[in-house]
Amino acid sequence: MDPTGGVLRLGRPGSRRLLFVPGFLGSPAGYRSLLAPLAVAGLEVVVVGLYRRGPRALLGHPSPAEEAMLLESLCRRTRDEGRELWLAGHSRGGQVAWRAAGAVPPDGLALVDPVDGAGPRTRPDASRTAPHGLRRTLVVGAARGGRCAPERLGHRAFAAADPRAWHAAVDDCGHADVLDGWERALGRRLCGGGREPDAARTTVTALLRAYLDDALPADPAATGFQPAGATVPVAWD
Repeated sequence: MDPTGGVLRLGRPGSRRLLFVPGFLGSPAGYRSLLAPLAVAGLEVVVVGLYRRGPRALLGHPSPAEEAMLLESLCRRTRDEGRELWLAGHSRGGQVAWRAAGAVPPDGLALVDPVDGAGPRTRPDASRTAPHGLRRTLVVGAARGGRCAPERLGHRAFAAADPRAWHAAVDDCGHADVLDGWERALGRRLCGGGREPDAARTTVTALLRAYLDDALPADPAATGFQPAGATVPVAWD
């Protein structure tokens, strides 16, 4: 597996693989704290940078659709190895995972504050139609998404396209609060953020963990469900 933007592997190869796509210009290393707790026995977490970060990326190359095509090849390779395939992504990476799921249906799909289009001035495209053949998708939104995740392009648009999805918004969570280090600091400066980003990130991890463990109830909103380990309130739709 050799994505040109780098790879972060967490855990050992097992019967299941989670491919996670970073947000626009994000590095795989920026997601270590969010995803490391998910790398348990039998699940390998692989964060894939599908393109080199630089001037071409800033000019829109590759596009989200082209990035999804690159991800599809990794999905097929995982299938050829006989493993369960799980997809996830953050921000634009959520859109890319959503697009790829339409071509290679995974065993599970989780979107972390996904953003449609190729920029705030574009029109929704990917989120208009949900991929076919999926089990229930998890859509996690940041309640403080800010200008980096405009309302009409954000998590609510994806959840509306898939009425069966588990849809939750993490209170006082900013779009970049799930990241580590300088990427979080820069993202919070550009996008805004919550008062306790570590706590918000822990809650997002807990939601992903519950989804991977098939521990989300049929209607979390009706039960007031709060996943084990979550430290910031979750509002379910």
